[in-house]
Amino acid sequence: MTEVANQETDTKNPKAPRVSRAKNLEARLAEMEKKTKELREKLREEQRKEREENSRAVAALHKTEGLDVFDVEAWAAAMPQVKALLEKAQSALPQEADA
Repeated sequence: MTEVANQETDTKNPKAPRVSRAKNLEARLAEMEKKTKELREKLREEQRKEREENSRAVAALHKTEGLDVFDVEAWAAAMPQVKALLEKAQSALPQEADA
C-alpha cells in the first residue's frame, strides 16, 4: 500500500530538474556582482554631480567676492599658498559622517 501511495505522489508532483548548489551559488554571485556594478556606477554618478555642484558654487563665490577679476597667471602664482590655506581650513572643519 505504501508503494501505491508513493507512486500516486510521484505522478501528482513530478520533480522539476534540480539546480545544483554550485549553479545556484554562481547565479547568486552573478546577481550580486551585477548589483555591485550598478551601485559603483551610482556612486560615481553621485560623486560627479557633487563635484559639478561644488565647481558651480566655487565659481559663484569667486564672482561674489570679486576674485574673478584676477587673471589666470595671478591665480597660478598664488595657488600653492591658496591650496595650503584651504587644506588647513578643511582639516579644521568637523568631518561629515558617511551615510
